[in-house]
Amino acid sequence: EHVVLVNKGSRFGVHPEQPVLDAYGVVGQIIRALPFSSEVMLITDPSHAIPVQVNRNGLRTIAVGSGQINRIKLPFLPNNSDIKKGDLLITSGLGGAFPQGYPVAVVDEINYQPNKPFAEIYATPKAQLNKSRELLIVWSNREPVPLFSQETPEISIEPNHE
Repeated sequence: EHVVLVNKGSRFGVHPEQPVLDAYGVVGQIIRALPFSSEVMLITDPSHAIPVQVNRNGLRTIAVGSGQINRIKLPFLPNNSDIKKGDLLITSGLGGAFPQGYPVAVVDEINYQPNKPFAEIYATPKAQLNKSRELLIVWSNREPVPLFSQETPEISIEPNHE
């Protein structure tokens, strides 16, 4: 398991499924919030998955934790996918848990497997998972923004009498 404990919990408004970032990229997400602390599952945990897209071309896939602190894998890309070493993976926004556009990882190994339907692709997380001392827990307002305010002020145009 790749889980870390942070010193903010439900008394501070923290709740499960919130994304967690450091200064470099996505760290993981809250899996349990206690009153004064919370558990964060890192993106490298084997049971964690995050929707990502290749920044260069918009190709979307799922990144899954590999169980190694400095590696995630992309197990669902066919051998003919347009992906290269050095490609930046960002959050795609699909699923609603992670906002779109945050850095996740950089592709560093691609092994094409002609006898299998999917390539073996690995990436290094952008976040400093084994060094970060300060994290950002992201709040999002899931309420849709209304097109028109309920309290629309009346506009009155007075003629100018000079």
